[in-house]
Amino acid sequence: MRTGAELAEHTRNHAEVNFCDGLRTVCVNLRSSNAREEGIVRAISNNGINTVVSSWFESKNSNPSREIESIKPAHNGGARVRILWYNLRMSNPVGSLELPRVLYARKNLSISLTERQREILIGCILGDAYIALLGKIRVEHSIKQKAYVEWKFKEFQSVCYAGGPREIIHKLKAMNGKEYHSLFFLFRQYFREWRNIFYLEKQKIFPKDLWLTPLSIAVWYMDDGCWTGKKAVISTESFKGIYRTFMQNALFNQFGIETVIGKNEKLIIRKRSHNRFFNLITPHIIPEMRYKIPNPVTTFHVK
Repeated sequence: MRTGAELAEHTRNHAEVNFCDGLRTVCVNLRSSNAREEGIVRAISNNGINTVVSSWFESKNSNPSREIESIKPAHNGGARVRILWYNLRMSNPVGSLELPRVLYARKNLSISLTERQREILIGCILGDAYIALLGKIRVEHSIKQKAYVEWKFKEFQSVCYAGGPREIIHKLKAMNGKEYHSLFFLFRQYFREWRNIFYLEKQKIFPKDLWLTPLSIAVWYMDDGCWTGKKAVISTESFKGIYRTFMQNALFNQFGIETVIGKNEKLIIRKRSHNRFFNLITPHIIPEMRYKIPNPVTTFHVK
């Protein structure tokens, strides 16, 4: 296994995978100076190896930090595959920002987040959630996204006020008093430390060394992302200047996802990164939000 320091470097390391039998069972043996991995895939024929190998790595051995760079026939009728590594996933890489999981309201009064809750909450805060000065978090979405709000509340019920999501009606002066119906719920008032990390005075920011996970990015995308039919876009207008650069660096350095900032200040996933991006987030997209992803990737199993 790699050390934390090696993982934090985000260097691109090459490793070779030997496929021993190109007809039926293909034994995968990843060899490099720091890692070793084994697995099984099944091939129909020598001609189908490229497709079979790609499918195996995208589904049964999913890891967005690597991609197949080349596949060449091996002398034994199988295939030699060169893998491009970006990094290996870990929960707390060296040099990354540490977001507290144990939170205190007073010295002897605390709550704890699970790792899954922490990952989802990062996505919520990058998206639509708001942290008040004293540490209370408000999650609010249109009533049309009721299933999404209920999913979030279920995930965070242990750290929220009781009662579940409540409906609220906003009257929009800019639209001649038109009513906007939404659902919201509140986290208990323990998240002042998170407020200090994600806000500079009253402005939400993207912390420089924030370590993302596929689940975090998926929730962020469900909150503020959309699929236009040609491109994937995330609304990032609330993030200014250098914080957009931090955002882009995090996606590229951690996952190899290339992005640009559009004229409308939205984050656009480059076309050449579409497959990697949607392979990364689709397993975490809830059924009611799958309208935000293109059809070719909707067959992934939601965790």
